[in-house]
Amino acid sequence: MKTTGIILLVLMALCAGAFASETRTLVMGQNDGIMVDDYNMYRFPGRTFDYPNLAIGEFCAPDDFYQMGINWKFGDENPWVLATHISSLSPLVPVDYSGGSLADFDILYDQNHRIDLFYGRRLGNNNFGFSFEFVRSAQKEELSMVTDPATPTVTVEEKFSYMEFGIGLTEGSSGKWDVAANFGFGTWTDDDTLGVKETEPDGLSQFSLEGRYFWVKNPTVTLVPHAGLSFGKRGVKEFAVNYIDQVDTTLLDRTTSGSAFGFDLGLGMNYTSGQNMLAVCDLGIMYQKVSTDIEYNQNYIDSGYVNVEREQKNLSIPYIKLGFEAEVFKWMDVRLGATTYWNIDKNELQTVLGSSSSTTNWANNDTYMGFGLHWGNLYIDTYTDPELILDGFNFISGSDDVEDMNAMVSVTYEMF
Repeated sequence: MKTTGIILLVLMALCAGAFASETRTLVMGQNDGIMVDDYNMYRFPGRTFDYPNLAIGEFCAPDDFYQMGINWKFGDENPWVLATHISSLSPLVPVDYSGGSLADFDILYDQNHRIDLFYGRRLGNNNFGFSFEFVRSAQKEELSMVTDPATPTVTVEEKFSYMEFGIGLTEGSSGKWDVAANFGFGTWTDDDTLGVKETEPDGLSQFSLEGRYFWVKNPTVTLVPHAGLSFGKRGVKEFAVNYIDQVDTTLLDRTTSGSAFGFDLGLGMNYTSGQNMLAVCDLGIMYQKVSTDIEYNQNYIDSGYVNVEREQKNLSIPYIKLGFEAEVFKWMDVRLGATTYWNIDKNELQTVLGSSSSTTNWANNDTYMGFGLHWGNLYIDTYTDPELILDGFNFISGSDDVEDMNAMVSVTYEMF
């Protein structure tokens, strides 16, 4: 009974600001992996059942009001939750692991984020969740030369689609553990302006698996061990197009294949030393390895091109994430956060002409500040420009340094 009482006490403290947002977890040091928050649905779909009857709005420059969602609850005896989120984010396009474009789209510029869906219900003694993200856009044009009846109609088509599925389980009585798996895959079509194929996919998929456990040590300290694995593949086949010399465009120009493997292993802590106050810390190791092979066809090799094998290894040992949240007034909380990644990056390149390697050791540090505002059922979370603290509002200081009061704002309303 004593242990159960401690668990409930600590989880109540953790959930004091749980109706929050992406902004809250970011400002508190990117600590969504060790905090209890409604934004956990994106990472641990099993949490969906814990957050019914919510209306959520997300704001961020340059996309302004970029996402709105409602979490609906249905049923009385066997309730279930359905969350429908719609986004106006910039179009998603296929990119390699360095951020370079895999497809060379000429006419496809439309928004393509269709919808994010979440489903949650009880499954035995636990909470089950499912998530689905759907991205798709397509455009087809038919061209013909009126002045030349013999010219066949040319069809130019470009399209891109991506789907991502997630499943998760969360311990049902007190939410002391979460496990989740995620799988995504996509494909595209890429013709040039005369209907000739420019690129085609050679793999676009990813898989991840992660879990966490809330280990209550006492009413002040809860440890959160967590681990995750990820695998992925991104590749493209590029075709040579030369209308002057009438090169056979069915022959490959080159094939680029990329694969990735990563893991994250850490130990977080939720620290509640006083009422309406939470401090979080996460200490861990993160690793990612990306292998890229570039193979040219024989014509290019004869012209002096060589096949390339590249390997990039990125190790953060350790990373440290800090976050703090405390009540200032009944209606306002202050939040601070900081992250540091102690990175070791190694790049190796191998060709028939020789090899090269480089190693970089550096720290990647960020700091955050923001506020949580709440009146009744309304919660507003901000990621605030620090210039606002240094210069104040311009009608007081006359300063023009503060371009935006906040970099991000999240609004959540409990529909009770």
